[in-house]
Amino acid sequence: MALTDEEIQQVMAKRKEIIEQNEDTVFYIGTNENRKYYTIIEIKNETTQGIAFVPSDSEGKNLDYTQTSVVYLGTQVGLETVWVTPTDPILVPNESTRNAIKAREALSPQYNDMELFYKNAAEEVAKHNGTITNLSAYSQSGVPGVKIGAKYKVPQITTFVDWGGIGALNSGVFTKSELEYINSHTHSYSDSGKDLTSLDGGGGKIVYGKVFTAEGTHGINSPWGDHAPEFFHLKGNRLDIDWYYKKNMFATGMSEAQVRKIAKVKAQKAKETNLLDWGTWFDSTNPEVYVKEYLEKYGPFEPEPVDKVKLNNKTIMELHKKMGSVSGSKLISLREELVATVADNARLQGSLYQSEVDQKLAQAKESAENHISEVHEAAYQMAKSLSSSEVETLLSEFTLETCWDAGLETGTLEQSASYARKLSEIAEVLEAASGKIVALDKEQAALFGLSK
Repeated sequence: MALTDEEIQQVMAKRKEIIEQNEDTVFYIGTNENRKYYTIIEIKNETTQGIAFVPSDSEGKNLDYTQTSVVYLGTQVGLETVWVTPTDPILVPNESTRNAIKAREALSPQYNDMELFYKNAAEEVAKHNGTITNLSAYSQSGVPGVKIGAKYKVPQITTFVDWGGIGALNSGVFTKSELEYINSHTHSYSDSGKDLTSLDGGGGKIVYGKVFTAEGTHGINSPWGDHAPEFFHLKGNRLDIDWYYKKNMFATGMSEAQVRKIAKVKAQKAKETNLLDWGTWFDSTNPEVYVKEYLEKYGPFEPEPVDKVKLNNKTIMELHKKMGSVSGSKLISLREELVATVADNARLQGSLYQSEVDQKLAQAKESAENHISEVHEAAYQMAKSLSSSEVETLLSEFTLETCWDAGLETGTLEQSASYARKLSEIAEVLEAASGKIVALDKEQAALFGLSK
């Protein structure tokens, strides 16, 4: 079962610590209450930096080579000393930085080292009848990483703030078949501000895979902050839309209603210009400007959950019909799409259920409040022979606090949230398992000559 993008990101967040370790070293991700342990099986810490690892226990035993991941780190920006003469040193960009400059117009020179690292890891994995299920790359390693992932048919490819995508595409780095594979197996995460990638020769644009863009900054305030895997807030294999929505920040995958609500907040905030923050000087007070910006930078609106479920149900029925009349590579592709659609529906249905429960509870609570208020008002009007204090005494036990079971409300909300989480977990398992299903399909197709 492949790791989720969120789990890969957690590994990437510890990259500087892990890259200093040796083979057979155990590391973990997650909280103290929910740790997941991995053992390094291959590592390279030179101009090219790569880590191959597998799930294990805390002692580095019970290694599971069927879930092997390969990750590549980004550019090691820096200078090195070159001696023009024995007494005349000068500082020049180091090799990794020079490679990044070259990668603006072509494939990074680090590709060969990256591919060799992958082959070495694959050889070790093959000894244990394992599978490389995940490949992840960051910054300069993004483009060569997806090419390697496509070449060796890695089921799940995850990249962060890729550098040099346009230059690579224009120079013919990818074959047609590689691009087709990349487009259906790659999740690429990008910051909207393109803090550093705006300098990559193509404005930081990513031209392959499923691109997820999260709102970031562009400018002097935080020139490096957005250019990192840990910049993104992920949930499973996508951006955590709930997190961004609560923060009034844009992210790929939002509905039109969500975008318009955030656009109004941004427009209102623009009326309160902060002279100390130059990034706000030219912000618009027109919400439609932000809606247009969303469509340009983050992609189309996501259908509302209830509409998306209907579309998915229709797609599932159509896929079942098609699968009965095809074979080989077409059947493999349809099976993959079916698993992904079912996973998406599981997640959406959990979210819808939680939303409906929340809404019905809120409506019931509001109705109870209105009813109690009406009873109080009627009691005062009818109690002509009683004083106000006497009426208040009689009604003191008829309040929202006494009539509404807050504990039951909390319990119901917790149960609905738990149900939604379980469906989301099922969706993640389905998505992760789909990679292994596709890999097995392809092995069988190749074995029986059914790939056409």
